[in-house]
Amino acid sequence: MKIGRRNREVPGLNTTSTADISFMLLVFFLVTTSMYEAKGLTRQLPPKDKQKDQKELFIDKENILALKLDAEGNLSVNDSTVKMSDVKARMEEFILARGKQHIITVDADPDCQYDAYFQLQQNLGEAYSEAREAYSRKKYGRGLDQLTSIDHDKVMTECPQRVAENYHENDIVKEGGEE
Repeated sequence: MKIGRRNREVPGLNTTSTADISFMLLVFFLVTTSMYEAKGLTRQLPPKDKQKDQKELFIDKENILALKLDAEGNLSVNDSTVKMSDVKARMEEFILARGKQHIITVDADPDCQYDAYFQLQQNLGEAYSEAREAYSRKKYGRGLDQLTSIDHDKVMTECPQRVAENYHENDIVKEGGEE
């Protein structure tokens, strides 16, 4: 008796819904994923052509708050050493006391740690926010976010952000040891 092999067909996989499932998963992950919004510091960069945009300004020394950050991360305000946690209150008080006439200078050593510089900039931004909020409450009796757009613009005009940064361009040593 001869036993023969039977031709068996391999059953195929039903893939008609695979594209639908893939599309549904794609939509699910797009909808449920939170989008990352990058945050940063708003600063005006120095002008490209320095000779063209520079003007001489005469500012009373009493209207200047000089912040200096050295390479070790030590912070001084008008040549007196302060803690990073105390600088925000001093800046806010200074901004409110001087109004439009104030200017804050930031002099950071190029070798200072980025974290210390970022903390200083963060405190600077928070000081301006809190000073504007305090001015708004004093003048209008409510918070800055509750004001009309006209009153909001008036507060921003009365408490402008006036920050000057030293970029240490003269500290760069050229080749050959010349400064």
